[in-house]
Amino acid sequence: MDDDIRPLNVNQYNSDEGKLIASIKWLITRIYEDNGIPDKLRELFYRDDEGNLNLTNAVAAALTNGSLYSQAASRILRDPGLVNVSLLQSLLD
Repeated sequence: MDDDIRPLNVNQYNSDEGKLIASIKWLITRIYEDNGIPDKLRELFYRDDEGNLNLTNAVAAALTNGSLYSQAASRILRDPGLVNVSLLQSLLD
């Protein structure tokens, strides 16, 4: 993950982007805290040519299919059965 520690101009700070970045980083680190973050999930965001913040394709796909949410729930609730995709699908229906 990007550990950019350069000083930030407060006038340029976007709180919505900050909240999004913090939320996604929390989710990823909550899941992989002991095992190390997979390479494909190390880069969470990128900026396009217009300076807009975008999720990387790997992170967007993991959020879309629910895999990160079920893994986080499993760790938080200490219930390995929550990783079961069929259970997750039944909860979404």
